[in-house]
Amino acid sequence: MYTHVFDIKNAYIGLLRKGQHIYGHLGELSKENFDLILEHVEHVLAVEVPTKKARKKIFSVIIESLQNLHDYICDACALEGLTDVFVCINKDAHAYHIYTGNFLMRKDFNGVEARIKMVNSLTKNQLRELYRGILSYGEASESGGAGLGFIDLAKKSEEDLVYRCDKVDEKIAFFTLEIVVGE
Repeated sequence: MYTHVFDIKNAYIGLLRKGQHIYGHLGELSKENFDLILEHVEHVLAVEVPTKKARKKIFSVIIESLQNLHDYICDACALEGLTDVFVCINKDAHAYHIYTGNFLMRKDFNGVEARIKMVNSLTKNQLRELYRGILSYGEASESGGAGLGFIDLAKKSEEDLVYRCDKVDEKIAFFTLEIVVGE
């Protein structure tokens, strides 16, 4: 049996204890359950989030995050049976915290980290201009996207994107991202 140090369930449970937990999903992210997750999120947001503006922003972040999680499930991780992801929405006194987590190849982390550091270094106006520029002139990346995911999330986040990478083994890591959306 494949054994590794990182335990996704413990990471997820740790996040549930941060603030008031309002939604969570831990498990596979298939095409079949993608829409079901969105339906659950939409329902929870209607009940738990009082303003339409915050609901819309959180839902948009969730859609982008789920698309990223789905599109970037790595083949090598899948071969090892490491296909679970998590999505968690918590609330504190001032904002909503959306956490996502997925397995990735450790060799790919440096590129992910560089993109996050780049978007975190930009102002909201610079992010908008970069986003527009990529939409106008961008080409598809190796994964088929235009590279807008982290830019879009950073535009919607009240704070810098927060991330961490936990070693699973010599080849695989677990990546966690936090996006903060105001009320």
